[in-house]
Amino acid sequence: METNVKRIGIVGSHSCGKTSLLHELSKQLPNYPVIEEVASLFPRSTRRYMETQCAIMRMQIESEKRCQPLMISDRTVMDNITYTYLCFEESPPSDENATLMEFNNERCEKHMKTHPYDLIIFVEECLPIEDNNSRCLNPHYQTLIYDRLKELVILSRKVYKDFDILYIKGTLDERMQTIISYLAEH
Repeated sequence: METNVKRIGIVGSHSCGKTSLLHELSKQLPNYPVIEEVASLFPRSTRRYMETQCAIMRMQIESEKRCQPLMISDRTVMDNITYTYLCFEESPPSDENATLMEFNNERCEKHMKTHPYDLIIFVEECLPIEDNNSRCLNPHYQTLIYDRLKELVILSRKVYKDFDILYIKGTLDERMQTIISYLAEH
């Protein structure tokens, strides 16, 4: 498939079908390096710590920089900073946590200024949570992530203005049809 879209990030709450979409999309764009979800490399129990969120952000940015000029990524720095904010809100107040929050936020903003994405595919629905020993099983948290991430993606588009947002939902086939149509036009 020919397209001018070079750098694709797939965002959405956990258990919405991002990884399935990533694998299906990589079949259509076989020359694009794939970045698997970085957060899944960390045990679920450790992701509630600010240090872990900083490590996830660092690894996400490093992975995206290694994949030049093409990539498809399961999550983006926008996902990570959304989880970081929630982690910070749930953490005990401390100067160290505040410093780590500020550091991760600055790192995210700096990366976004490098124009890391041409297209953000936002999965606009939450599916029933399946336990893969990695994701949070709380449906309230899933909805909270979805709402905050959607706000952040919209705000980021207004601030950075250099990427398109493609909202998708439906079956995997319906999602892929929407994406393929978009890529063919761009």
